[in-house]
Amino acid sequence: MKRWGILVCILVGISIFFSGIIISANSNPDVYVVEYHLSVSGGSADYLIKSLDEAVDSGAKMVIIDLDTYGGLVDQAKRISDALISLPIPSVIYINTNAQSAGVLISISGEEIYMSPKASIGSAETIPNEEKVLSMWKSWLRGVAEQRGYNPLLVEAMADKRIEIEGITRKDELVNLTAKEAVDLKLSRGIIDSIEELIEEKGYDVEKAHYVNPSFFNRLISFLSSPSILVLMFMLGTGAMLVEIAVPGFGLFGVSSILFYAMLLVGLTRGGELMTLPIVLLVVGIILLIVEAFIPGFGIAGISGLALIAYAIYRLFGLTVGLITVLVMLVLFIIIISILTKKGENSAIFKRLGLGVKLDDKGGYIPHGKPAIEVGEHALSASELRPTGYINYGGDRYDAIAEEGSYIGKGNEVVVIRIEGAKIIVREVEK
Repeated sequence: MKRWGILVCILVGISIFFSGIIISANSNPDVYVVEYHLSVSGGSADYLIKSLDEAVDSGAKMVIIDLDTYGGLVDQAKRISDALISLPIPSVIYINTNAQSAGVLISISGEEIYMSPKASIGSAETIPNEEKVLSMWKSWLRGVAEQRGYNPLLVEAMADKRIEIEGITRKDELVNLTAKEAVDLKLSRGIIDSIEELIEEKGYDVEKAHYVNPSFFNRLISFLSSPSILVLMFMLGTGAMLVEIAVPGFGLFGVSSILFYAMLLVGLTRGGELMTLPIVLLVVGIILLIVEAFIPGFGIAGISGLALIAYAIYRLFGLTVGLITVLVMLVLFIIIISILTKKGENSAIFKRLGLGVKLDDKGGYIPHGKPAIEVGEHALSASELRPTGYINYGGDRYDAIAEEGSYIGKGNEVVVIRIEGAKIIVREVEK
């Protein structure tokens, strides 16, 4: 009986995790209130568009978007804008606190805008602020403003600081309006203290309103799908995997890399479609890097994996963000590898990740598969040692580690300087 109770609790928890949390439910609501206090990303756009569809299906007579955002991805703002414009029922945007950047397009896509006394709207300049991107963004803003009856030049001035409007803004300044200024310039219909007051202002009963908040899952997906977090997960995942390739075995760096990549994929797919070309290329690249982590040196699998990941990042984030991401990641990788190479097996990182107890003959252990090679014997490197690799001795092949994390090329003569269990430490013989 206890087990069944635990199972029911788990199922209820899962259902709450993967669904919107409804504060007040009505079978036949007049007003559908959707909270959108999120950054504009793929995950949050999915949540809002789904909520708009549910509002229509519920038979609601009006949708109110409770908006508070500092912006985000402009292409996802365009998705939300298109959904609002095509909505068959009236839509009202209530700017609770902020409607910055991409939030401007969402705001003017509703049929009416109301603002709280502390709210502001504007500062919609694109990042990066390239002319091609800015021109496209301004055309979206201008088109929606014209369709909804707002001043197109005023809205454009929120995105382009080159626009000067007498009495409103000077050149080299982006327009950002307070609630009162927005009312004075006929962008906002009025200043309202709360959602409940707005519902009554529109002539509906507060008791017949249906409130929807994003679930924990919605918030998590929105967080993971934000551009800065996607870039961070990529940098951490690839950096950790490159370090894993360079150090002996498969340990903490490899596991961390897989976790970072998993969060990256969740953010990119927003828990949805996986089979898109950039995602497939990214997954294949990650798999190749994982394979490379188990192979001494750095070869075709690693190079191919990095190439696929680089192209996938370019397709997903664009050239500018992609290049910055790769450059920052490479700098961090070089710094980490330089530290590890300098300290080698005696570094604090190696000691923490490795087994601190020596399982040797003096400790009463009999090593399994103890190598036939002895200290002082000479051998040839059968692969590059970075610092791990293979050596050939007496027709047999052994795993080996270069002394102090150094690099030894393939085909060079080495000498065994130490043997710890099955671990052979070698040094290159000076020619």
